Amino acid sequence: MAIDWRAVQARLIERDYDIGGVDGDPGPRTFTALLAWVAGRAPDAMMRRVAEALHRQILKTPIAKTAPRLANFLAQGANETGGFAHFVEDMRYTAAGMMRTWPSRFPTRDAALPYVGRPEALANLVYARPEMGNTKPGDGWRYRGRGWLQTTFRANYERVARVTGWDTVRHPELLEKPAEGITAAILFWADAKVNEAIDAGDLTRARRLTNGGTIGLAEVMRRHKRAMAVLG
Repeated sequence: MAIDWRAVQARLIERDYDIGGVDGDPGPRTFTALLAWVAGRAPDAMMRRVAEALHRQILKTPIAKTAPRLANFLAQGANETGGFAHFVEDMRYTAAGMMRTWPSRFPTRDAALPYVGRPEALANLVYARPEMGNTKPGDGWRYRGRGWLQTTFRANYERVARVTGWDTVRHPELLEKPAEGITAAILFWADAKVNEAIDAGDLTRARRLTNGGTIGLAEVMRRHKRAMAVLG
């Protein structure tokens, strides 16, 4: 279903967002309101920066061709960044959080306790994945999640570098910037064929494709539904 941007803007105004009027041309103010609605919080300076970067890129992509695609892209991004607030992975997990996120690594509390308060050591353990390019000591921490979809693993940073020309291998922190993180997410989305899953109505598969599992699925589904309420 194509997006009727005039209707979207009208719905945002109904929800008391100041977007400057209805003109069918979604600019940064429309996208700031969209992000705020999906995140369920008031916009701040970071959210406005993200909205500006998103506005410049997303309308040119197949993601913005249908409401469900864009709704899911927004929902996944909100889930991965704590409501468009944090663009580098926080590895400060509790023991319970480790057991929930990596149950095979941490089957018991005793297995997890040595890594509480040691984010770098934790990243280097759980992201020690040679098949994903993490072959050197420290690669797990160096290539932890960043950006809109929390780009993780050296192989994915290398992919971004090849396509964009950015030196994200030597400077992975580049993906903490809103525009660069969104570019990386759009590349990954296309590579993983997430739109195909959404077009088929399989949002669980869409989550597996972006996250590698179904952690956070309920939250993504909730945010997707919220996004669809304004996108149509």
